[in-house]
Amino acid sequence: MSTAMVIYLLWFWPFADNFFTRIEVMNEVTSILMLYLMLVFSDWVPDPEVRYTFGWVYIGVFCVNGTVHFFFLLRDLLKRLPFEVYIKCRFKKKRAVKAPASSPEATQSLTIVEEVNGEEEPSEKNSKQPATIIQASAPSKMQAASSVTR
Repeated sequence: MSTAMVIYLLWFWPFADNFFTRIEVMNEVTSILMLYLMLVFSDWVPDPEVRYTFGWVYIGVFCVNGTVHFFFLLRDLLKRLPFEVYIKCRFKKKRAVKAPASSPEATQSLTIVEEVNGEEEPSEKNSKQPATIIQASAPSKMQAASSVTR
């Protein structure tokens, strides 16, 4: 199956970027090589020293494949990082210009207090009363408080 996948990838080049096709071909070839190396660990090879040596070859092939992927991952990350930091800093500057922290409007919030008569359970007539809005100064916490008077 892996051989058919390699043939398909090299015949049609299905990815938009040739780089991804090459990486995929490398993955398939690595898979084929590692599968063939697994045969060395069977009873067909009676010498344990040969198995031991091919064990290190197997680990090396696996590590090379992982290192190649890790290198390209880091390269792409480091290419994008300066641009993303620039965008975040630019967004913070725009937000700071729009709403300065020193304005008095930014430190005020509205607190909603629901008033209910001294009844234990509000009746339908009392429960449909509009809520009273009170101005409060709470710069960091904007929470709705509900107090019931009895």
